[in-house]
Amino acid sequence: MRRKKLFWPGHLLLMTLDDQGALQMDYPFVPSDCHYLGYLEEIPFSMVTVDTCYGGLEGIMKLDDLAYEIKPLKDSERFEHVVSQIVADAGATGPAYGPGHKEDRHPPSPEADVSVAPRSGARVFAAHKGIMKGFVQYSNSMYRLYNSVSKCVETLVRMCSIVDSFQQGLAVRFYLVAVALFNERDPTVMNDYRAPGGAYARYHAKNFRRVIESASSLMVIRDGPRPGQFEPETYPVCNTSRSLLFVGYLGRHYLMLAIVSTQLIGRSFGLWYDGDNCYCMRRTTCLMAKYPGLTDAFSDCSIGHWWNIVAIRGSCIFNTTVSDFNESLIKTRCGNYIVEDWEQCDRGPFKQWYSNKCCEYDCMLAEGATCNEGLCCTDCIYSEPGTLGRPIQNTCDLPEYCFGTTSQCPEDFYMQDGTPCTEEGYCYHGNCTDRTMHCREIFGRHATNPHDVCYTINRKAN
Repeated sequence: MRRKKLFWPGHLLLMTLDDQGALQMDYPFVPSDCHYLGYLEEIPFSMVTVDTCYGGLEGIMKLDDLAYEIKPLKDSERFEHVVSQIVADAGATGPAYGPGHKEDRHPPSPEADVSVAPRSGARVFAAHKGIMKGFVQYSNSMYRLYNSVSKCVETLVRMCSIVDSFQQGLAVRFYLVAVALFNERDPTVMNDYRAPGGAYARYHAKNFRRVIESASSLMVIRDGPRPGQFEPETYPVCNTSRSLLFVGYLGRHYLMLAIVSTQLIGRSFGLWYDGDNCYCMRRTTCLMAKYPGLTDAFSDCSIGHWWNIVAIRGSCIFNTTVSDFNESLIKTRCGNYIVEDWEQCDRGPFKQWYSNKCCEYDCMLAEGATCNEGLCCTDCIYSEPGTLGRPIQNTCDLPEYCFGTTSQCPEDFYMQDGTPCTEEGYCYHGNCTDRTMHCREIFGRHATNPHDVCYTINRKAN
């Protein structure tokens, strides 16, 4: 087995709701160095995805069309484990689409002519792994199923670890960026599965999309959507505005939930559903089949189509992973005192909100407000034209007055360079430059301006 990184960056961002419905951010301790990917000895194309985060081995073993779950034996003192087979009917992970579905087999641009194109082996492609950042949300119904923030995080991280193992079949890594748990209540109605355009899709766009960069955003709901109720929009790869996917829990095992999630992610990236002539190694069904079953592999059709999609519009997937793990993660964020991108204002951390009536908690201006700060902002509106914005700083400075159309004061104006300001001084760039004053700033309070002959001697150097 080989240990794998699962979080991006090294610490997982967790968001929950307080009793007022406001989002709270935290970075709790979530074990990150205990996830493994491997295989079973002497069984070709087998797959093992386990973790040791909570004592013992817990995860999935996949060989041919069989799937097994391994987990520690409760209260065992000898490191004993239980291995049980996972059984599911065809409808547990399907159907992926309803009757009458027609595949739109029009790629974003014409297929490459592989007969004349340079060819590289599979090892070359595998050496350039892509990056897929995921953001997972649990509805309030899912939270009430476990009634524990820790248990919710544990289950969804385990699900994402399996999704990552599946995606590696396409030479892509799936990293978990952030988690949102609606522990108090759902922010909107959760049975509107339109994305974009639905109630939760609008909430997601307003609160998450601009601050959390993710290629796939999964909303897991306990009672829906059922098969056929949600169809992701295809080809939004590298388009974070259309990355929201609804996943129905429906009592499924976390392996089945990972299979459904992987199929939705693949579909949103533009992968076609498998036809009758699509096959995967030692598996009866593949991940993009109408009824994927308990599979873990992409078909030859999906792999070929994936590389066509990536070559055309998937350049964002192939960013380096090494350097970013060693660099600080700097993101546009509401609450850092910096007005960035979509923000209209930014008054800093939550504690500062109560002292500022101009800026709302979502970094948007309050109703009726036209500004939040600035020398020409008075009581949340632009100062009247002619209001003194910046007073005179010294004898060489000039006052600036507000225009009434912006919160920013006009450019700093000052007296023309060379204007006398003292008996010996002249204005220069808004400051009164006096030789005696300048000498004292450099050499101390007893220094004085020397005779002109000193300047002549110094000008000759050595």
